Amino acid sequence: MKTALKITGLLALAAGTASADIALPLPSNHVMLPASAVVARPLDSTDATRGAPMYSSIPGPYSAFTAGAFAHRDDYQSVHPATGSGNFQMDAMRFVGGVTAVGGILDFFFLDATGTTVISSFGVTFPSAGDFIWTITMTGGPLPVGVNGQLQIQSRTGTSGRWFMTTTAAAPGTNSLTFGHGSTLAPQRYGAFEIQAIPAPGAAALLGLGGLMATRRRR
Repeated sequence: MKTALKITGLLALAAGTASADIALPLPSNHVMLPASAVVARPLDSTDATRGAPMYSSIPGPYSAFTAGAFAHRDDYQSVHPATGSGNFQMDAMRFVGGVTAVGGILDFFFLDATGTTVISSFGVTFPSAGDFIWTITMTGGPLPVGVNGQLQIQSRTGTSGRWFMTTTAAAPGTNSLTFGHGSTLAPQRYGAFEIQAIPAPGAAALLGLGGLMATRRRR
């Protein structure tokens, strides 16, 4: 099921003017996912086969730069209980955006918190044109991402597309408004994406305990 996006305040700017980020070269261990790994889903969809959100800045209102070639980046701090300088295994992610033609390819790079080291990366060929809330599943198994890090999304040569932004603060997790392709805008905006993971048994217990304590505090 595809999700029509309600876009407010569309930014009529050339895509290349939106960011100081440059396109990253594909690492030797770059993973190319099949088109079947990408599904457009409604905002409130649930899927028991995916893990829980460790970071989420998905809800709108949305805005975006004019579609074109792009290489945009944003930071994130997840709620995964691993140490702040460590990694965890991502089994799925969501992002808001898309490509302008069927078969367009976007590449995703997860970097460490300093933005100097690529932890993992993958590319996807999109089966549909248009802007949606896309769920990307790791069909070959989970990929490592930083507990706290940066995400860069960029279009492959010959592909036009875009990554949407939102003014809604991240939850769960946090994001700095002073960093990334939305930081120079007024108002400043967050890149719209979500990282999901199936926690290890010990981590799951910690997350469950945290939810129990939060429930008790609300009573």
